Amino acid sequence: MKKKIIIALLLSIIIIVTAVGIFSLQQFTASTPAIPSDFTATEISSTRINLTWMKGKNADTTYIERNNVSAWRRGEGTPIYNDTGKHYQDIVPHHSQYYYQAWSWNQTEHAYSAMVATSNTSAVANQPPIFGFQSPINSSTDTPLRFSWSISISDPEGNPFSWTIQCSNRQVTSGTSAANGTKTILLHDLANTTSYMVRVNATDPTGSGLYTRRWYLFTTTSNQTTNNKPPLFGTPSPANGSTGNLLSLTWSIPINDPEGNTYAWTIQCSNRQVTGGTSQTNGTKTLTLSSLSSATTYKIWVNATDLIGSGLYTRRWYTFTTKTTQTNNTPPMFGTPSPTNGSTGNPLSLTWNIPISDLEGNTFTWTIQCNGQTNSATGASNGTKTLTLSGLSNATSYKVWVNATDPTGSGLYTRKWYTFTTKTNLPPVFGEPTPANRSTAQPLNVLWSIPITDPDGDVFSWMIQCNNGQSNSSTNGTNGTKSLALSGLTHSTSYTVWVNATDLMGSGLYTRRWYTFATRTNSPPVFGTPSPADSSTNNPLNLTWSIPINDTEGDPFSWSIECRNGQTANGTNAANGIKALNLSDLAYSTTYKIWVNATDPTGSHLNMRRWYTFTTIINQAPSPPTITGSDKGHVRVATEYNFTSLDPENNSVYYFIDWGDGTNSSWIGPYLSGEIVTQSHTWSKRGAYSIQAKAKDIYGNESDWATLDVTMPFSYNIPFPSFWQRFFERFPHAFPILRYLMRY
Repeated sequence: MKKKIIIALLLSIIIIVTAVGIFSLQQFTASTPAIPSDFTATEISSTRINLTWMKGKNADTTYIERNNVSAWRRGEGTPIYNDTGKHYQDIVPHHSQYYYQAWSWNQTEHAYSAMVATSNTSAVANQPPIFGFQSPINSSTDTPLRFSWSISISDPEGNPFSWTIQCSNRQVTSGTSAANGTKTILLHDLANTTSYMVRVNATDPTGSGLYTRRWYLFTTTSNQTTNNKPPLFGTPSPANGSTGNLLSLTWSIPINDPEGNTYAWTIQCSNRQVTGGTSQTNGTKTLTLSSLSSATTYKIWVNATDLIGSGLYTRRWYTFTTKTTQTNNTPPMFGTPSPTNGSTGNPLSLTWNIPISDLEGNTFTWTIQCNGQTNSATGASNGTKTLTLSGLSNATSYKVWVNATDPTGSGLYTRKWYTFTTKTNLPPVFGEPTPANRSTAQPLNVLWSIPITDPDGDVFSWMIQCNNGQSNSSTNGTNGTKSLALSGLTHSTSYTVWVNATDLMGSGLYTRRWYTFATRTNSPPVFGTPSPADSSTNNPLNLTWSIPINDTEGDPFSWSIECRNGQTANGTNAANGIKALNLSDLAYSTTYKIWVNATDPTGSHLNMRRWYTFTTIINQAPSPPTITGSDKGHVRVATEYNFTSLDPENNSVYYFIDWGDGTNSSWIGPYLSGEIVTQSHTWSKRGAYSIQAKAKDIYGNESDWATLDVTMPFSYNIPFPSFWQRFFERFPHAFPILRYLMRY
């Protein structure tokens, strides 16, 4: 029996050794790792691309490069990943096409996979504007009859866009080159218990005309009365019920809409004469009446309708009675002329006028004559008659003859003459110059000007001359401001300007004056308040530092801004405005000094120099890692645990893992903040262990420790010859079943 057991053991050993030899040969011929499988790149935002894959056989890590070309050799692209995971988020610039290649790496054999896995994608393309919250919300009810309807519109890429909001009641508003924000339309004069549709369009010209269009509904309240009122009538002229009115007259009445809406109106007389208008505004409306009968009562109907107020209207009627015709017809009558009879100091061009009226309202002929100039008419009605006079002489008395004849009254007429005297000719008059006389601190280029007016309206010649030799002049000048453009003046200098104006029509009457002004003293450029403010704290690591620089005289200047970290910006021949320096890659918790210089070459190199400081934000440590995984396991069996930490500044983080058995991972990473990192570990002995982990950001700021207690209760005390131990260490993937039975 004992002999049979020995033979069986020998046969078993022979079988195992043979199998080991075969497996060893396979292992030596297949040590090169296989390429990663299912390698894909998927865009998840305009700056983030998600990479996923399955780790290749015999691979310890996966190595990934990125490039802008479709094919390249390993080492020619940008390395972005080399670790044991199966996914990674790549942060890329905006709107670009990217290509990815992935290789497997075997640490034991120091070998890459013979082939490469490839994938490509692009960042998210330009998108149309997006509509957000509406107020009131879509399909809302019980809305008032007057309110502002609004909607949030934003472009994902921040491009300017055009937009239109239009309501089904035909009210509309719009904008172009608009920025993200809330857009509104004021709706008014809505009807009760009515559904309205609001159409919204937003178009991104930068995105090749990409647009978004939507429509929304709302229903008005059923219990709100409109504030719109119909038009109102004032007191008519002639007054309602008045008597003794002329046979030809203008009947009028004020019509006003309380809301200022336009309206349609009609005035109609019982003699069938009528007038009216549409889209009218507030004011007095009139109807000219003629050929009325004496001693007759007439009725006037007035209507005014507010179309915007859903047809609200006001209607009234009024009466007036004409006068009784006298037995003996009277001739036309003259009122008071303008200018008044015997007046003096009148201009050389004027409109002479006089009211003429016939008491019976008969039409008449009239004539006004003066200085050979005349005006006349036949079939005229009551009113003011005029004669336009021009080319009159100064200090001259003129006589005006007026005649008015009533043919209906058998040629009855009225004739009168009136006088007026023109004014004496005066020389041109000067107003206040600009800049003011004896003014100081004037620029080196100035438009010197002065109003010149001839009291008689005569044309005149004028000249403006400065003692620097510059001048300007004209003949046949008319009333107005005359100017001289001065340039190339000298700082801190007093100048004299001579002005002459001569009235050629006034026998050479003239006015002469001289004025002075002084130029300003040149000053160096001045600085405004910087941004960020001087001595400010908690600033970001990438910022634009700026400061307003202005030259008081408007001279071009050179400027420079320099930070102590060596970054600079400068310019020459610069105009007034804000100057900036873009700063990047600053250090946390650091105070930086900014030197600013601005030099005015025109001002004999006058310069202004200042320095300012600011301090960057304090870096905060990432959170203690969260450790997840089984709290029980098997000795000599790899167990996976997940680790994740959040960094307040969203910096990438490293992890240090102490497995509690005297081994650790050292610092691994970096990984994205919040990314789940999976690591495995094998304990060789039973017992209780404490897994401890901490994180640090890329600036070395470390978190507190996190702990997970685990136990390894299961193992078998199987004799384990050093041969098998060395064998399994040499071939870590050989005979998984045998390894399991032997607990290695």
